[in-house]
Amino acid sequence: MDKTKIEINNITIQHAKKIILAHSKKGERYILDNIQGYLSAHWEHTPTHQQIIARVWDLELIKSNLINQGAYIDWENYQYVLNHFAELNKDNRSISQILSQGMKQVVTSWTDAFQALADALKKFGI
Repeated sequence: MDKTKIEINNITIQHAKKIILAHSKKGERYILDNIQGYLSAHWEHTPTHQQIIARVWDLELIKSNLINQGAYIDWENYQYVLNHFAELNKDNRSISQILSQGMKQVVTSWTDAFQALADALKKFGI
């Protein structure tokens, strides 16, 4: 686990940035992280298909799906996430990280909008 220390109520815990929750039969890892300011999960090579985990129940549903797909659950890490769900799901980003990520999302949205407009104009021959 990739960890950073966070102090809560004068107790230092290890806050994991990325946690391996499961492995597929092919060896691909199912990763939980809180890089965006919320807990989410994705298969190692498909980070664009993230599942947001807002509640413990969402984690339980994901676990069931992984088991049904034949994945091997890392039970130690799974129990760690259950025990520290509230801490792991907090937004621990700095103000600069939040602003940077927000600006990136704005620029991406504008770029997508202009591309869609350009594509529409091409269809009309303008």
